[in-house]
Amino acid sequence: MEVHQQNALFQYFSDTLAAVIQEAKRNGRYDMGILDLGSGDEKVKKVDCRKFLTPGYTTSGHVELYTVSVERGMSWEEATNAWAEQNGPDDGFYVQMRNNKKTAILI
Repeated sequence: MEVHQQNALFQYFSDTLAAVIQEAKRNGRYDMGILDLGSGDEKVKKVDCRKFLTPGYTTSGHVELYTVSVERGMSWEEATNAWAEQNGPDDGFYVQMRNNKKTAILI
């Protein structure tokens, strides 16, 4: 297969995968898989813990399902403090719309 054909095939694959992921995110079915949490500046908080007993075992034979929230950004207070230190004409908060969700970005 010639290089330009390989590039076209890869571009088709990439575009299709991006569309499938975007649709899954829109429908709330997207799963990022296994992630390392707390390895950087993110703030990890336990939201819930559910215990499931394993049939045929004692109470020590159970599975625990943890629901966590992960904050990878900065707090509003940190953002406004950083913004106060800026003085450029284009410095400020911008709103980005992605997957029907608004995200404030400090630039």
